[in-house]
Amino acid sequence: MSFYNNIFYQKTKDYSVSKEVFDLHYNAEYDMLLTFPKPSLEDLPHYYESEDYISHTDGKRSLFEKMYQIIKGIAIQKKIKLINSISDKGTLLDIGAGTGDFLFFAKKNNWNVTGIEPNLKAKNNAIQKGVSFADNLALLESHSFDVITMWHVLEHVPN
Repeated sequence: MSFYNNIFYQKTKDYSVSKEVFDLHYNAEYDMLLTFPKPSLEDLPHYYESEDYISHTDGKRSLFEKMYQIIKGIAIQKKIKLINSISDKGTLLDIGAGTGDFLFFAKKNNWNVTGIEPNLKAKNNAIQKGVSFADNLALLESHSFDVITMWHVLEHVPN
């Protein structure tokens, strides 16, 4: 990957898990901030191993978690409305399915759903809700889904 105008922007810290300090660099080619050093693909899962990583839990232990779950429910309703408005109900793939709430509600809304989720704890939460998963994107047949979603995923992929 070539970097055009890769300019130091600021330092930031991972307060939740690793406590590491990272530089954020502005990349004009992509008009976005990039993390340096970039975690390796092998190390990436370790940054999500925390009871406090809210996207991988259905926790309602604190006021913050309770509010998160309420807001997540409202957001899921809007997402279901969006996909219903752009496609007839059919097959849906959600990449980065987390705890499966979006797919659970899509399934209740007559979608045939499949998820991809690398975090085993989140995936197990989703499986308990009746959500089905594919083990690997490469194993899925091309053009086999009517809708593919990736909610809150791009900021987590290394490349």
